[in-house]
Amino acid sequence: MLNFKQYCCSSIFKIYLLLIFLCGSIFANAQPDSLATKSYEELHQNFFKTINKNPEKSLIYLNVAYKIAKKENDTIKIIDVLSKKAYSKSLVTKNEEALQDIEEATVLAKSTKNYSLLSRLYSQKGNIATIMGEHIKALEAQIKSKDYAVLSGNKSNELKALINIAFIKQLNQAYDEAIAIYKESLNILDELNISTAEKNYDKISLYSKLCDAYLRKQELNNENEDDLASAEYYNNLGLEICSKKENTIDYYLLLMNKAIIYFEKEEHSESIQLTNEIIAHAEKQNDDVLLSTAYFYMGKNYDALENHSKAIMYLEKFYEILKKSEKVFSNERQLHALLALNYSKIGNGKKSKFHYKAQERLLQKERKEHVEVVSTIHTKHDIEEINDKLEVLSAEFEAEEKRKKLLYIISALLLMLLIGSFIFYRTKVKRIQKRAEAVLQKVIQLETQQEKQKEENQKTGTSISEKVTDKKAAILLEKLAQFEAKEEYLSIHCSLSYVAEKVKSNTSYVSNVINNYKNKTFKSYITELRINAALIRLKNDEKLRSYTIQAIAEEFGFKRQETFSKAFKSQTGIYPSQYLKKLREDLEID
Repeated sequence: MLNFKQYCCSSIFKIYLLLIFLCGSIFANAQPDSLATKSYEELHQNFFKTINKNPEKSLIYLNVAYKIAKKENDTIKIIDVLSKKAYSKSLVTKNEEALQDIEEATVLAKSTKNYSLLSRLYSQKGNIATIMGEHIKALEAQIKSKDYAVLSGNKSNELKALINIAFIKQLNQAYDEAIAIYKESLNILDELNISTAEKNYDKISLYSKLCDAYLRKQELNNENEDDLASAEYYNNLGLEICSKKENTIDYYLLLMNKAIIYFEKEEHSESIQLTNEIIAHAEKQNDDVLLSTAYFYMGKNYDALENHSKAIMYLEKFYEILKKSEKVFSNERQLHALLALNYSKIGNGKKSKFHYKAQERLLQKERKEHVEVVSTIHTKHDIEEINDKLEVLSAEFEAEEKRKKLLYIISALLLMLLIGSFIFYRTKVKRIQKRAEAVLQKVIQLETQQEKQKEENQKTGTSISEKVTDKKAAILLEKLAQFEAKEEYLSIHCSLSYVAEKVKSNTSYVSNVINNYKNKTFKSYITELRINAALIRLKNDEKLRSYTIQAIAEEFGFKRQETFSKAFKSQTGIYPSQYLKKLREDLEID
């Protein structure tokens, strides 16, 4: 069916815009002027003669008229020409340039404080923005148009702005609200003091829009029969007052709606027959918008009849128009979906996959844009009905965004944890390496001290009794030195009573001498001897290094591996395993 985007690009929409200039024109005070042989009035007339057949040529007349208006410094004429230039440019898809002309005209119009004029300019701006697919910008412009129409007391302009707002609602699936406005507009139209011909022209447009809105609502509501019946009712009202000869464009739009209704009623032969008539007319008139809709529904009809080759033929014709056109086609996603399905049916997996991916991309884009636009509609236009579909969709996107944010946060935390762990590990490794280096230096010092002590004792024969004045303590210290030399502290049974027995003394006195002369407790004394011995022997004994930690612990008088490791760490700052690793690394380097 013709959607609002397509409608805005269609011939009926162009005629609707042209009516702005024909009926109740903005500019009633245009004065004739001349450039070469053409007056301003003649240029104005030539514009209307060429605008539909050759918009580019109409711009030539307008450019000349613009120079005349600028030379005369006539603000009203300048605004008039700028508005017409914008219209002409929109017909040849120079929409950005068209908006620039409207902006210039609007600035000038504000200086005149002509609210009716401003209402029409903002309406034109909104229509061009709609063609471009910029619906939030279009909505804002139409709301301003409505506000200025109210200020000027111009009911006709107010009605046009209201209908345009309904267009945007319809385009964004707020069908009930759009339908309510269209029906309200029909009532307002009956009260306007305009000619029957003008009323019928506007009624035809509204009937067509009501039909389209009901068809789209029916499609959304899983083929609701009441909506289809309403669509047919309003389309028939339009056909009753529409003359094929006088209102050709409107007639074929209503005829297209009728073909769509046949399709929805599964009367495919009637739909195909009518659509063929529309295609012949659209091809003759070069009407790409109407032609694309006709091709699309021919494709849908043949798809429903499972004639996949013919369905693809017509859908591909629509696709060719789409690729060459700068216009916006809201049926594009459905086109790709149908092509994907039909190519799949004939076994062309490559093309099926291509169109499937295309429709997936468009689906994501449509869903995102739909939330943003409809949200703005409800915020900026005074309609109280809640759109449940919008809330669900918005909540879905919000949940998706939250999931993404949570994923990003978790990823960032994991990355930070990974980096932190790596830094901590590297720092710890370096710290252990430094400690291991320090331990090795200590071992070398211990070995040096032991060698030096032996040499001194051999040379001088100095005994402990010569250094210690307490003879009894000196004797005990001599015995402890012999105890150390024999490495009896490595016995797993070594205790205070064990040592006292070895040195032939009592436990109390042995403990007292160790405390006073060794400056440590008995436990610390024995542990230090054992760990020092382990450090030296592990450094020099390759076989011992191959033992398990438990076996090494027992070798140096510890019953349990844990006790040995704890004592080793307490005295050296590293664990036995770390010390062994350092020794192996140094040996590999050597």
